[in-house]
Amino acid sequence: MNEQYVIFGAGYYGIQFFMAANFHISAFVDNNPELQGKSILGVPIVSPEEILKMNIRKIYVSSYYKYDEIVVQLLQMGVDKDIISLEIIEKEKKTRLIGIRGNMLSYLSITDGENKHLEYEEKWKTIKNRYNEIQLFNLYVDAIGELIPRLFSIMRESKAPDVLKVFLPDMQDIVRVCNKELLELVRQIIYVPQAEEILFWDYVLRNHREEIHLECLEKFRNRKSFNPYKVQAYINPFSFKKDRIYEAESVCKNMKICCNYVCMAARSIGYNKKEVFHESDFSFRNSNFEDYNLSINYLNEMSVQTIRMGREDKEYNHDNLVDYASKNPNEWMDIYLASRAKGFVSGPSGIALLASLFGIPLLFVNFVPLFGQGGIQYTEYDLYIPKKYYDINNNKYLSLREMVQVDEKAAMSDSHYSAMGIRIENNTPEEILDAVKEFMSRIDGTWVDNLQDKENYSKYLKIYKEMQERSRRSNMLYMHSPIPFRLSAIYLRKNEYLLD
Repeated sequence: MNEQYVIFGAGYYGIQFFMAANFHISAFVDNNPELQGKSILGVPIVSPEEILKMNIRKIYVSSYYKYDEIVVQLLQMGVDKDIISLEIIEKEKKTRLIGIRGNMLSYLSITDGENKHLEYEEKWKTIKNRYNEIQLFNLYVDAIGELIPRLFSIMRESKAPDVLKVFLPDMQDIVRVCNKELLELVRQIIYVPQAEEILFWDYVLRNHREEIHLECLEKFRNRKSFNPYKVQAYINPFSFKKDRIYEAESVCKNMKICCNYVCMAARSIGYNKKEVFHESDFSFRNSNFEDYNLSINYLNEMSVQTIRMGREDKEYNHDNLVDYASKNPNEWMDIYLASRAKGFVSGPSGIALLASLFGIPLLFVNFVPLFGQGGIQYTEYDLYIPKKYYDINNNKYLSLREMVQVDEKAAMSDSHYSAMGIRIENNTPEEILDAVKEFMSRIDGTWVDNLQDKENYSKYLKIYKEMQERSRRSNMLYMHSPIPFRLSAIYLRKNEYLLD
């Protein structure tokens, strides 16, 4: 049998490499079962297991954001490391420095700076005279849920007055900034070049590359090494300009938003369609806002207003709700409302992490998967309740330990959960109400654990430590820190099987 060449990853970079290759590619390999069995330009897409049946000369890994994970996967399958090639990845790394500048300029329609060489050179000399070392980093700015945890980790980095750390905005493949107002807040903490400065740093990369440190460029790419951090509640490390506060207060007045409110959000496919312009394979994380009705009524009885957060086209009518999400929401008001809330109740969505910026207590409901919280900060009041995993093949609900095993295998994919025979069930309105009651009681200082709660919490801490260890051992990048929040005591009382 002739030796064969394959490309691991049936995406953009793999296809580009295939189009330019001057030798025969026998197959694309991909972990997505929905792609397996299909073809690209007549070349079949096969599962990783098919590699073991082939006479492989070289495997070209093409997934830029998961290449190290794929390498580990191949090695665990018994593939010889000498036939694994990162040629595509290395080529992309070389062009990526300019690519970061490229997508930023494309997004903001900035003109070229070729006629500013003398100005840029003088600026570079000034910087070199001031700093002994200049370090460049990528900073993902395309998703709130990715930007904020990275900011928390960066804030805890040691600082030196003679070292300049430059964080270049990286929008990956989406070419969007998740929230420009948030990026301005980030600039209060770290140096992220403004749009017009991108051209200068592009000049530096092209003309003084040997004088800057690029070894840290991808330091904050992988959240697996990030630790969660516990912080004091209601501490705002940022400053707001007076005119922006006045602007926000005017909106609050017009919408009849009071000073005592809780923000609520339900992750839906509508947000991705409207803001990210695609539907992902993450719908297992979605939920229904209607399931908050009982909680909204309860909060109203407690004289606490509810604000619906997010981006929704359809208005949600409820007597005790301010539906901000459907009434021309904007990036500044997202931040302002989150910063002033008494608490934030949400499914696993990036917008909820706006609350964590300001130490606002957070209750995650319908939370899945149990991993993926590297770098987030949390308060003593934060709680969560997970969705339930039902094993169709064995006719039973899974314990937390079993859920963790499933999460690792499913790799954040709807289709993988389905293929494993796992039905993911949303929390009921009653379960959410119980969690909200406990959440508000803990914030108000009226909550008291009973003996059963203390015993359950002790058992849960043991499981949590096991989850941490599993995260550390796993080679999968998405298996970074388990959620550090406390699991609702009421939820555990009613679902003690989770602790098995």
